[in-house]
Amino acid sequence: MSALSEIPREDFAFYINHLRALSVDCVQAANSGHPGMPLGMAPCAYMLFAHTLKFDASSPDWFDRDRFVLSNGHGCTLLYSLLHMCGFDQLSLSQLSKFRKLGSCTPGHPERGVTAGVEVTTGPLGQGLANAVGMAIAETHLASRLNIKGEDELIDHHTFVFCGDGCLMEGIGQEALSLAGHLGLDKLVVIYDDNQISIDGSTSLSFTEDSQSKYASMGFDVYAIENGDSDYSKIQEVLLRAKHARNKRPKFIALRTTIGFGSEVAGSAKVHGAPLGPEGVRLLKKNLNIKEEYLDKPFSVPQEAYAPYHLAAMKGKAENARWQEVLERYKTLYRNSQCHERKLFEYVFMNANTMSFIDAIDSSILPKEPIASRKASEIVLGKLIEMSPFLIGGSADLSGSNLTIVGEMKKCSFQKDSPQGRYIHYGVREHAMAGIANGIVAHGGLIPYCGTFLNFIGYCLGAVRLSALSHLGVVYVATHDSIGLGEDGPTHQPTEISAVLRAMPNLLLLRPADSRETLECWKIALQERSTPSVLCLSRHALPSLPSCIEDRVIIEGVSKGGYTLCTKGKLSMKPSIVLLSTGSEVHLCLQAADELIRNNYLESLSVVSMPCLEKFRLQSSDYQITVLPDGIPVLAVEAWTSQCWAEFAHAVIGIDKFGCSAPQTDCYKLFGVTVDNIVKKSVELLKKFQYERAPSKKLL
Repeated sequence: MSALSEIPREDFAFYINHLRALSVDCVQAANSGHPGMPLGMAPCAYMLFAHTLKFDASSPDWFDRDRFVLSNGHGCTLLYSLLHMCGFDQLSLSQLSKFRKLGSCTPGHPERGVTAGVEVTTGPLGQGLANAVGMAIAETHLASRLNIKGEDELIDHHTFVFCGDGCLMEGIGQEALSLAGHLGLDKLVVIYDDNQISIDGSTSLSFTEDSQSKYASMGFDVYAIENGDSDYSKIQEVLLRAKHARNKRPKFIALRTTIGFGSEVAGSAKVHGAPLGPEGVRLLKKNLNIKEEYLDKPFSVPQEAYAPYHLAAMKGKAENARWQEVLERYKTLYRNSQCHERKLFEYVFMNANTMSFIDAIDSSILPKEPIASRKASEIVLGKLIEMSPFLIGGSADLSGSNLTIVGEMKKCSFQKDSPQGRYIHYGVREHAMAGIANGIVAHGGLIPYCGTFLNFIGYCLGAVRLSALSHLGVVYVATHDSIGLGEDGPTHQPTEISAVLRAMPNLLLLRPADSRETLECWKIALQERSTPSVLCLSRHALPSLPSCIEDRVIIEGVSKGGYTLCTKGKLSMKPSIVLLSTGSEVHLCLQAADELIRNNYLESLSVVSMPCLEKFRLQSSDYQITVLPDGIPVLAVEAWTSQCWAEFAHAVIGIDKFGCSAPQTDCYKLFGVTVDNIVKKSVELLKKFQYERAPSKKLL
């Protein structure tokens, strides 16, 4: 066969049913998984991959490929089977047979970086929808900035996403699709598996909204397919119409399917999340007209069943080859041009290093007077936006509080009619904002930052966790970082959220003590492309660290996560105690240190700033001991929970309860985060050491 049109229409069922059978074989081999969705969605999946999607199996990361997101990730055996049929080398039949086995590339839900062809890590429902919106934003934005008028389009691809009832019930899905409709993302195609079944039973128990009318009112073009089980012509027609319509409206396809199609428990919740059993699989295959010779041979696929998938892969490879010629033409055009977007092109397509854009930024841009670290961040961001064309930012309706909208962003934000804008007004949608940012990173070509209050990271924690799990270097700008925000009270004051974030693997929590540390924390966040960062920034003004501390010391110290700011008293002596802190409390420790020396409570001490515990843990033991010497008492001071400090400190001044509504100074005084209390606790700790020998660092 030489063309897709030569695939006989009446043979569609043959290809689709072998896709169904292979998906169910995976579940049965693991004796675990979700066969229902793959059986129901197979016809649409076949039409998408074999007749609509632009991809190159030999080059899974081709930049101009169409993106496909499986938001209802429990149906991943359908995706794994598709990737196998389409010729993705990693997805052999052997790997499919190891579904959910240790070390396989076929985990129980799709994982980015584990399986070629998997764009994002999905499983928690609704996250994939937000990721897909982020990908569509990235494509639209990059196309508006990099495509050259009069030339072939360098960036022109779509984002398709499968979702189920659960994705549409979850708040993050609603938030993300609401924004997609507002922004008019016409290359986003949402395909809704409307099978009317959830885990508890019929969706009539909890979900009876008119989705078609709802999404039409939200700005989507809505298509309905009443028979998604076997109306192959309609599915193909709608997919192509949705792909080719350019009208600044995203697309929503309501696809009525039968969950578990062909099985003896089709149409019921029983087929959602349990294998069919050997006899159930055999009966299914008989119902699907699988030939007798394949009924009892799992992972056995007739060669002719691969034909349309391989043709689609060949077509995609040819499209990629043509696109590479376009890319070479663009390289010449941009090389000979001094246009504004040349740097962005070099970053996206010529492997320009992130740090090459920002290394030259130094502390000369910062004022000397006390300013809040959120204000310092605003100043740094202004320069970063100017120097770093790959940055795109946004806030969940807190731009004026987070101070995240700077420079040219104030003149033009990302909107339906201005996709070149580099600022996204997310509205009050914290969770979707984080999930969308994950999608922007996963798409490639841009680094997103997004702003909210630190306490409201709790609203988007599910997506933050997936940033970390998926190794997506999103930058979270989290202002109002402590009880120092004052009168708004405990609903807005973070005390325990730090413990949650610090417990999360592959996440950096960065809490700078002044403007110079803020600059260095921003550089770390942008350099770490496989690790997300949370920048915790103060609302209240912070003094600059002593001018005698050289920039070099701060730069090196912040990069290592923690460092000795200064030693007070007799410099020739070992410190009697170490005061260890982060952020705004570092200055309290510096003042307390002066008090301790002035009043002769001790002869020598050191003050340590530790803006990033995660970075400090990565340093050599030799370095750690120079900062926190063995046998020396350590008092940690932080206006957050004390629970994070047991490994480093012998005693902690912290806040293990919720905050209060009062002016900043009154809040700090109420909870004992004061210079006087630091002095008092230092003396008490020193006495414990002297009279009880060195206690464990788990003293409190």
